[in-house]
Order: sequence, then C-alpha cells, then structure tokens
Amino acid sequence: MIPLPQRRSPPRFARAAALAALLLAALAVLSWPSPVDAEDRILIRGNYYRERSTRVLQPYISFSKDLPDERLTIGADYLMDVISSASIGAAALQLGGDKVFTEMRHEAVLRVASRLRDWSVGSFFRYSTETDYESRSFGLSLARDLRQKTITVGANYGYTNDRAFRILANVPGVRIPWKSKVPTQDDPSDFVDGPSNVLQVHNASLGYNHVLTRALLASLQIEGSHARGPQENPYRRVRNGMEEVHPLLRRRLAVSGSARYAVPKARLVFEPRYRFSADDWGIRTHAPQLRLHIRVIPELRLRARYRYYTQNASDFWSATGDYSATDRYRTADPKMGAFDSHTAGLQITYRFDKLAKTPTTSWLRGSWIQATYDHVFVDRDEYRFGNARIGSLALSVPF
Repeated sequence: MIPLPQRRSPPRFARAAALAALLLAALAVLSWPSPVDAEDRILIRGNYYRERSTRVLQPYISFSKDLPDERLTIGADYLMDVISSASIGAAALQLGGDKVFTEMRHEAVLRVASRLRDWSVGSFFRYSTETDYESRSFGLSLARDLRQKTITVGANYGYTNDRAFRILANVPGVRIPWKSKVPTQDDPSDFVDGPSNVLQVHNASLGYNHVLTRALLASLQIEGSHARGPQENPYRRVRNGMEEVHPLLRRRLAVSGSARYAVPKARLVFEPRYRFSADDWGIRTHAPQLRLHIRVIPELRLRARYRYYTQNASDFWSATGDYSATDRYRTADPKMGAFDSHTAGLQITYRFDKLAKTPTTSWLRGSWIQATYDHVFVDRDEYRFGNARIGSLALSVPF
C-alpha cells in the first residue's frame, strides 16, 4: 500500500461515499412492491457501512398514509447516521497514533404525493444537519401514464442548499463558515476566501418507462446537476500540506438505461443496467450492472447483483499528490483519481402473507422482512478508503 497524507478529521468524501452506498441499499428496499390494499405502511430499517477508516450505523423509519386513498398520500421519514472515522488530532499526534472521531447526522423528510387518473405528482422537503454542515432540500415530480399505462413519462426537479462549516480543533463546540479558496488576479499563488460558504445544487431528470411485451419492461433516464459553492473538504490537505482547492462550479450529465425480462416458468427476472456520466471536471464514468431476481417460493425472493464501475481522473488530479503554490486547483480526494470497483451483493426478502391466516396473525398480511449485503472491491492500492462492506435489515408492516 502507498502511504497517504494523514487525516485531520473525518473526510467529507468518506461520509458522502458511505451515504451514497447506504442510499443504494435504501432504494433496493423501497423498490419492493406493496399490495394495493395496504398502502398505509411503516418501514423500519437499519443500515451498516464499513471500510478501512469509516463506520456508519444508520437507523431509519418511514411512515406513509393515504388520505383517504391514493389521491393524496402523506409521508415522513427520519434517519440518524452515527459516523465513526479514524482521525488524527493534536493530542493523538503527540502520542503518535490515531483516535476515533464520532459524529452524528440527523435527517427528516416530509413527503406529499397525489394521483389523479393518469397523472401523478409529488413533492418533498428534507432537512439534514451535522456538526459541520446544514442542508435543506426540496423537490417536485410529475409523471403521466400513456397507452393504457404501458408507457410512463416523468420529470423531477430538486434543489439543495448546504451551508458548510469548519470545526476549530482547539476550541470545542466552535465552528466557522468554510469558504472555498480562490486565486487573486494579481498573484496566482495568493489565495483568498471565496464569496460564500453556501453550496447550491440543482438536480433535474427525465424518465421514460415502456412495457414492450408481457415479459419485457425497458427504462431510460437522463439526469443533470448544477452545483455552485464550496465542494472540497475543509480538513483535508494535499501531500505538501496545502489546502485543497476545487472549482466552485460543477456540472454533470448522466444517462442510464435498464430492462427487466421475466421468465415466468423459471421464476426468474433478468435486469441489466448501464449508467454513463460526465462532468466539466473531466471525469467520465461507466457502470454496467446485472441483477438476477429469483422467486424460490411465493413468499421468498432472492436478488443477486454484480456491478462494475470505472472512471478516469479529473483534470486537476495529481497521481503523485504534489502541487505547487501557483496551481489553481488542488485535491487529495481519492474520488478524483482513476479507479475501478466491483460490487457483488445478495438480497433476501420474505413475505409473511402465508402466516396471516388466523385472526391473531392477520396483521402480518402484506408485511415483509428483507436482508441485503453488498461487498465493494476497489482496484487501486492507493485508494485510501479501500474495500467496503454494506449491510441492511428492513421490516415493513402495513396498517
């Protein structure tokens, strides 16, 4: 392994990578279909993420209610991240070793959705807070069914307003606004604070789903994002000790497609996926994936998946980690470099309908329990965070 610069505090990318991985597990849980007569539902889930220097435990609860039917649905979510990362503080440096830094993130979401004939609309508001940032988001969605519901087209828009801070190492409980560094016009080696500690992100997407045959469903999605504001880690330094400096503007475009092909006699569903993305930082990514759904018995379903991910390095990435004082941008974020990863996972879902045949167990009708495990293998020795283990256990009960 190639030694890397010391970590001053939990790296923001480690948190982002952990949350992105946990989001994949969350989407897998939420994608399980619910019975049409049991839309009022409570979902309880626990997620676990672990890699070389970071561990995340995430309890999550979700509530949804139809008022009085699908014409109006309200929902609320709450999650808490308990994030433990290896970091080097002032006292630890004197002792010559690491110490574990633990912090917590809280997130609450309110959701409203409605369905009127062939139209579906929805909106949400999300508030999230941690020791060194505050985040507020809202979003809108609109979808329309066509040709007797064999085609669905939809559009989504979301806006996020993040405020970044830096915790003062020698003053417990005190934080200051974090602003990206920008070079002055007169002296390229002179960097000053940027205009604001606010990161504003606009996300938009267009989706198209088409039932081509009784056994084949195809989907296509186009996504775009526009982010302006501080996007580097306030604690991370490049190899020669200078602060990170990332561009204030980042624009990304992604195209993804998938298909589901059912083989009813074999109780199998094949689901190939592919996603390509590009941004104006020079990063291009490719992510093919294959999922296999197996219905062992009516109550038990398995899902196996394999995903390959590859990307090239950003325009301002340095393989050696060395930068000069006149470099406009500098980074020590491993996510900015070129690397490949392989993800293999298994998901088991069991429905309790067969057990809900007596008055005392009737409440189990429509309930299910689900366990998911994914392992991420990274093909780059100097990749700081290494391989990752992701687990999830969920219980969903209608009421």
